[in-house]
Amino acid sequence: MRVIALTGGIGCGKSTASAFFQKMGIPCIDADKLCHELYLSGDPDLLKQITERWGCGVLAEDGSLDRAAVANIVFQDKNELDALNAMIKPFAEQEVRRRLEQFRSAGEKVVLLDVPLLYEAGWDQLAEVVIAVWTPPAIRDERLQQSRGWDLAEIRRRQQFQMDDNEKLERADYGIINSGTQAELEEQCRAIWERICSHGISDNRIF
Repeated sequence: MRVIALTGGIGCGKSTASAFFQKMGIPCIDADKLCHELYLSGDPDLLKQITERWGCGVLAEDGSLDRAAVANIVFQDKNELDALNAMIKPFAEQEVRRRLEQFRSAGEKVVLLDVPLLYEAGWDQLAEVVIAVWTPPAIRDERLQQSRGWDLAEIRRRQQFQMDDNEKLERADYGIINSGTQAELEEQCRAIWERICSHGISDNRIF
């Protein structure tokens, strides 16, 4: 079974590309959704680690994790974000491997691994091929301002916690330049998929 990883920074259009690959019939493991499910699951070991570091103030009234409270802490201090990622990574990676094995047992030939922090987590090692989505900074900023209501200061604050988009593009096997319409983005996805099917891993080709 081939594992294709998809990554990209905030506002780059990675989710749109992921949705198109899924529309083509490729099963997907979405790391963001997976981590959200882990938080909601109330895993006692994970909650214990979190509350030991930040106290019970990060818990909701029902005892579940208050993600907004945690976000207010970790997005102010990279050390705190690194600590959270270190806590969640073993649980998330175990679940990713479990789901990959499920797909393999079900006879799937290819699976998409959608991970915004792919390189930061070291999960590029789980994939045979990596695709990075990149958007010109001005377009990316405008999209984030419109879709999330963030000002430029908030955008820059969040970006500082992620690998530079240019570095992700350079390290990937395939790059998607998302500077136009959704149709153009989808055409690049289709071209990459056809290339992967016919030739395998590329030499860092940009579509």
